[in-house]
Amino acid sequence: MHSALSVNREIGLVVFTRKRVAAHLPPLKRPAIDRRWDDANDGPAKVAVSAAGMQFDLNVNHVDYRFRGHLSLTYKMGLPDDVLVALPSRSLAFGVSPDYVFHMLGVRVRT
Repeated sequence: MHSALSVNREIGLVVFTRKRVAAHLPPLKRPAIDRRWDDANDGPAKVAVSAAGMQFDLNVNHVDYRFRGHLSLTYKMGLPDDVLVALPSRSLAFGVSPDYVFHMLGVRVRT
């Protein structure tokens, strides 16, 4: 993770199946990403898979009027061609809620 004040490196986990992609970061209690490949492919959250790994980008301006900026996660890993070919897609896009953004930032939402 990178912010204006610091850069944090965390070890994460990414799982690809023929039906879904899931990604976790240890500090988060819920998955960072857990989507089916055949879900609607529209929204401000974007996932791109390549031989170098997986990139997650979110323009938070499009989630809530209170938010400004960009959130990104880079999962660096070597993916062999046979894994890439077996994936149903190399990209995803999906909508997220403001609570999702707070979750990704590790902020506890008051209820």
